[in-house]
Amino acid sequence: MQKPLTVGIVGGGIAGLVSAYYLAQKAALSKLPHLRILLFERSSRFGGWIRTDQLGAKYDSHIFELGARTLRLQSGNASLSNHSAINTLKLLEQLNIFDDQFCPIEKSSPANKNKLLYSNEKLINLNDLSLIFGGKPLRYPPIVYALYEYFSKEGRFVVQDETIKSFIYRRFGAVLGEEIVEYLLDPLLKGIYAGSVTNLSARSVLKTMFEREQRHGSIIKGILKSKQNKTANDSINSLFNDLNLKDYASILNKYAIYYLKDGMETLPCALVNHLQKLSNVEIIPNQFLQKIQFLEDHVEISTRSNEKFVVDHLISAIPAFELANLLDDTQHKILRSQLNQIAFVNMFVINLLFRKEDIFPKEAFGYLIPTREHSYLLGVLFDSCIRHQIDKKKHGSQLTVMMGGAWFDELKLGQLTEDQLIDIVMKELKKQMNLDEKPAVYSVARLNKAIPNYNVGHQALLDDIYARIRHDKLPLTLVGNSYRGVGVNNMYLSLIVSTVILVFITGGLTIDCPSSPSKWCESKEIAQACDVTEQCKAYVWKTRVNGERVNLSVYYETLCPDCRQFITSQVWNAYQSILDIVNITFVPYGNARELYRPETKLYQFYCQHGAEECYGNLIHACLINFYPQSEQHMPFIYCMESTEGEMETVATECAQKSAVDYDQITACTHSRLGNQLQHEYAVQTENLQPPHQYVPWITLNGEHTEDMQKQAEKDLIGLICKSYKVSLILSSILIFCINDVFTINCPSSSARWCETKEIAQACGVTEQCAKHIWNVRDQNDKVNFTFYYETLCPGCQQFMAKQLYKAYQSILDIVNITLVPYGNTLETYNTTSQMYQFDCQHGADECLGNLIHSCVLNFYPTIQQYMPFVYCTESSQGDVKTIASQCASKSQMDFNKIDACTQSKLGNQLQHAFAVQTESLQPPHNYVPWVTVNGRHTEIIQHEAEKDLIRLLCKTYKGKNPPAACKRYFLFRR
Repeated sequence: MQKPLTVGIVGGGIAGLVSAYYLAQKAALSKLPHLRILLFERSSRFGGWIRTDQLGAKYDSHIFELGARTLRLQSGNASLSNHSAINTLKLLEQLNIFDDQFCPIEKSSPANKNKLLYSNEKLINLNDLSLIFGGKPLRYPPIVYALYEYFSKEGRFVVQDETIKSFIYRRFGAVLGEEIVEYLLDPLLKGIYAGSVTNLSARSVLKTMFEREQRHGSIIKGILKSKQNKTANDSINSLFNDLNLKDYASILNKYAIYYLKDGMETLPCALVNHLQKLSNVEIIPNQFLQKIQFLEDHVEISTRSNEKFVVDHLISAIPAFELANLLDDTQHKILRSQLNQIAFVNMFVINLLFRKEDIFPKEAFGYLIPTREHSYLLGVLFDSCIRHQIDKKKHGSQLTVMMGGAWFDELKLGQLTEDQLIDIVMKELKKQMNLDEKPAVYSVARLNKAIPNYNVGHQALLDDIYARIRHDKLPLTLVGNSYRGVGVNNMYLSLIVSTVILVFITGGLTIDCPSSPSKWCESKEIAQACDVTEQCKAYVWKTRVNGERVNLSVYYETLCPDCRQFITSQVWNAYQSILDIVNITFVPYGNARELYRPETKLYQFYCQHGAEECYGNLIHACLINFYPQSEQHMPFIYCMESTEGEMETVATECAQKSAVDYDQITACTHSRLGNQLQHEYAVQTENLQPPHQYVPWITLNGEHTEDMQKQAEKDLIGLICKSYKVSLILSSILIFCINDVFTINCPSSSARWCETKEIAQACGVTEQCAKHIWNVRDQNDKVNFTFYYETLCPGCQQFMAKQLYKAYQSILDIVNITLVPYGNTLETYNTTSQMYQFDCQHGADECLGNLIHSCVLNFYPTIQQYMPFVYCTESSQGDVKTIASQCASKSQMDFNKIDACTQSKLGNQLQHAFAVQTESLQPPHNYVPWVTVNGRHTEIIQHEAEKDLIRLLCKTYKGKNPPAACKRYFLFRR
């Protein structure tokens, strides 16, 4: 009998409640009755910032909303995806509050259409802005801005992230960009995030727009490309096919937003009532948590009342900074630091009810205020207009004022009394909407750290947080608006629930065998190591015959954005997790056309995205011919489809990563064989029944339907699992078919198990690698490689990222790497201070960077300590000291000690030592980066290092047992 398993959910806001709801639901559907759920909330009230105050009969039953008051049904720049919106509607119906509470606002309603902006002491309706003829507040018609951005060649370069202001200025120029930012994006984002465009991240906040611009070099071009390649996507499809719920097409077509009749708090109340009826869910209010400890096989939650709760997995639905405060400062110092870096802003939400019936200058949703107007207010919501259908029979008019956000401290709002705040609000309302009336009743709510601000670097910070959780193997799932999305709909991510259930179904995987259950039955030896030999015999090896596998064919073209998205997400996930039950066939042709040339007896191809795509299709055709197994060609295809750049360069790099002989592929692309292979794919594509209308186009067991296509694009693993006819009970596939999620800690190829100590540890073979591989390599056989560089030299940074760091990752066992951070610097000795002064090629910032690296190399002398830091700083853009501090935190270094060193005689002496080492080079260096191999430098060595450093070092290595990364270079070596 399987032991009872417990999930603890910390935080009774909407994220915590919904996580408990879907976890309980998924557990029931997956037949996991043993699953127990504990939900902790520090107060007696649930719902977090969603709060509705009922004013009672004295004030005609008006309500005050302290948090969200509407939910959006349609996608948009600041809205949520239709799928999330549908999911929320389904939740309302499942909780039996849809019919009674759902109050939609039509798209044509003034409360939806009219979006007002306070500019130059006037309220302007943005709905009046014409694409062609323009209008206030913009100087030119919007079409002018669009055309400029489309044709502008300036500012087209790759960036990891930047502020929204920087992003728009880069693409639209300073003059046009200023108007877009100050009149449109600035007030819009104040209304959503209460944040500043000078801090908010373009990558995280304007995610789709930013990604399109980075992919296509233009925002407008990216929008047009996405429309051209957009497949038939029915956004009204059900997210949960196992739930028999009605279609919401008519709702999405007619309405834009909605509210709940008795207020938004109706939703969390309904969730609490539902959860309290479930026998396996325990709701625990009024519990102030003291500490969360991740112990060897469980999580211990301690409260201030000295109670202790033990759970197997933890879902944190509290703000990031609150979670950080609960973690042990010694055990999780890095994770705490990372969580605390997510910025939050304070807010005042002031609700006012006036006895006068008509106080609004125009029926609208409300108005926002650009920062340039220097108002105390962020914006004003016209509640009586929004809730017109319900409130039209009530007396009085109601509105809500928002204050603070990123400007909370600047305006010193925290120092004001309630009376002072109301006095300011009334003066602003009189000025902005000519409202000169005292409110009948009002409420002032201060929301401390209410809204997260996704500032520049937020996505990278999330990557670091998730990487740290994986590195520490913490049974922890993060939900809530601290991480992705501030809207209520964004809470409903059922994938999170599936991730948790994955842990429970597997019962915990040991590192003594491959961590992917799909690998357990690959061989008798692995099965024996995992103690599943009998299960593999009974349920896998006897039943999993090729004829019972699902046959998936993917018809695509190599530069189609939607094809790339589908392959790198859906197909790649399926390949990683359920390859045992599916045959994946790639057909690289798509919407190309072919023409036979009798004079050459060859076919000529014309591709949708030009000659570059035709060449990519040909590369894939040759690849699949020479490497027919999915395990051989899928990593290469994934690499190419997920990488931007010139086709030949990308293909060459991906071939190297995938152990593919690219010379053979290249020869094929220029041969009759390649031409014939491409023709065969043309015939295969043109013979499709029904004929393909777009790409990507899939067939399952030779069939294609629109429903099948839509399911594949949404959940390919789920579609394949439903199509697989063999019993999955106790099969290693069960985990993935239930959860649609997958993680790997140990490579499936044993050839890679000894590449690094981390991989060996994950696979449980550290002792074996040490005995048979690592210790056999004599230290005297190692290659000595020295890298002379300066920290802000672009060529040095590129060499570090593309050559040296890859060598460090893959062949460190055969090479000693030495870094010398000095380069083309000039040194002079100051007799007064008795210290050296440095004049660097790229200015004072570079001198500081060189000094920081010198101190790091002194305090952290082993390469495993300093290389991650050096790589981090050399691959990051920004203020040198800020970047160094962030990289030190990531690399578990004490930056205070490093910083002190840079300002000391020690740091000065260290830099002088590197100056002497650099100036003593023979031959003298003429440029940077400059490399030596075993103390020698030649132009040939330099050229080979810049082209393929791993190849150069592998060829130079004369010892035994070269690492796996070298073996492709030793193919003909005896």
